[in-house]
Amino acid sequence: MVEPADEGTVTDLPHDGKLADGSIPATPDDLFRRREALGIATSTVHHPPVFTVEEAKRVRGPVEGAHTKNLFLRDKKGRNMWLGVCLEDRDVNIRQLEGKMGTTR
Repeated sequence: MVEPADEGTVTDLPHDGKLADGSIPATPDDLFRRREALGIATSTVHHPPVFTVEEAKRVRGPVEGAHTKNLFLRDKKGRNMWLGVCLEDRDVNIRQLEGKMGTTR
């Protein structure tokens, strides 16, 4: 098991710590309680932040199941944002994705 990473806090957020809609972000414990309330069985592996699939593979070790990567995308003006999630070994053509989303990067 990998040692737990430091958890982010509200003070890590810009300005007053609130989200764009003015709300306060949920904590990891909030998420765990919500999944439990919904009856979703999970197991969690804590690890330091990783920024590439290769880093994730090294850090996680032998964990079964599908592994994903997250792609946080914004348009040129920074007004619209998307979170794309796909299998970790999938090649993603950002230019094609822009066209399908009807935006430019």
